[in-house]
Amino acid sequence: MRKKKIGFVLLLLIIPAAVFGARPLSTDDAGVVDPGSYEVEFGYDFLNDVDDIESHSLGLSIKHGMTERLDFGIGIPYDIDPDDGLSNIEFAMKLALFRIKSIAGSFVLNYEPGESEYTVVGIISAEAGPFVTHINLGYTAIPDSEEEEGLTVYALAVELPVNDKITLVSEVTGELEGGDGANPIEALLGVSFLTFDAMSLDFGIGEGLNEESSDIKFTLGLTYGF
Repeated sequence: MRKKKIGFVLLLLIIPAAVFGARPLSTDDAGVVDPGSYEVEFGYDFLNDVDDIESHSLGLSIKHGMTERLDFGIGIPYDIDPDDGLSNIEFAMKLALFRIKSIAGSFVLNYEPGESEYTVVGIISAEAGPFVTHINLGYTAIPDSEEEEGLTVYALAVELPVNDKITLVSEVTGELEGGDGANPIEALLGVSFLTFDAMSLDFGIGEGLNEESSDIKFTLGLTYGF
């Protein structure tokens, strides 16, 4: 049984037809974790934001497959600098809606306990030749804000497997805020390496595409399934 679970996660990580994205992308994918299996991601992030303030943080996320169409995850961020300590823990539930040949669609709900805001995102993943594309479109509701306006969030990512162990990735992510709010747009390029069993290592580097975005971002992490 253990070998079967590990084999399934390997397929998700390296086979384009599985339409399953992975770190270092922040763009989500339409795949869900196999029932009874787990996927663990650990990452380090460096960010130089629009105000030229550097930040360092760690992140741990754990996903568990509940059914063939549903998984549940928890994200635990830890700020190293300029703050030091745990940030807001986030819970996420992903529901697979459909799979038609090489196209799959899902729905995700993210929520931070103790906060009034939440995010809902629709996801489409599709395979075309050697490329796998993920499209995200969602909305973050912020009920306690003075303007009572939320954020529209969007992302587009493309994966290109080079061989059985190396996958190149790229993405563009952004936010649209009502009124005169900031609308940052950022791009990232990265690569993931399948090492052994069901573990992959990754890194990525990103940059803001407008004046409202962060100056530079670097991410490094690993993913393990069991």
